[in-house]
Parts: sequence; C-alpha cells; structure tokens
Amino acid sequence: MATYYVATTGSNSNNGTSTGTAFATIQHALNICSSSDTIEVLAGTYNQTFTIAKNSITVTNYSSDIVWLDGQYTLPNATEGGDIWVDGNYVWPYCWSSMIQVAADNCTIDGINVKRSRGRGY
Repeated sequence: MATYYVATTGSNSNNGTSTGTAFATIQHALNICSSSDTIEVLAGTYNQTFTIAKNSITVTNYSSDIVWLDGQYTLPNATEGGDIWVDGNYVWPYCWSSMIQVAADNCTIDGINVKRSRGRGY
C-alpha cells in the first residue's frame, strides 16, 4: 500500500510520493496508484473531476487540510457551448458531468468538499 500526494502547486511529472513532489491532479494520482493505495490532497481549491476505477482506494485531505473541488470554472481555450479535450475526456466549458465518479468497490472519499457542483457532485 502506497500513499500519493496532490497539491495545487504540484506537477504530474513529479513522482507524487511526498508533499514536496506532489502531483497536480487527483486523476493522475488515481491513474498511477494501485488498489488499496491512498491519495492525500493538500489544501486548496481544485478545478478538477476524477473517477476512481480501482478497488479499495482512499482519497482524503492531507493532515486536516481544507480541500475544495469547484465545479464552476472555465477551462483553457473553452468556448461557450463547445467541448474540448482535457485529461483524456471531452468536457464542456463548465463541469456538467459528475465531479467525482466511483466505478470500483470499497473506496473511501473523506475530507473533500464540493462546491458549485450544479447537482452533479458525486
């Protein structure tokens, strides 16, 4: 079982194994991790969506940090009514799909706050 870290100041080219080498996106950490691993998200507001597709994953806030997923944001180069490619998915200029999707068993999401989800938080 490994622990990976995500920070607003991180980079997906990091190894994610410490707070100083954190990833930038939760989804990238989920893509790298294995079943039963933990992803700790450092304080901040994340304009991201993610899908948990591996069993027994935990996504949690780091050390009681306050973490927000914000569903109302404009993506780079987005045009009103058009879709664009981001992190392997087509998305609208505003997040209209689920912000958090769980497609696996025995997963835990803890300490992650959701705002402006437009009714599509989980």
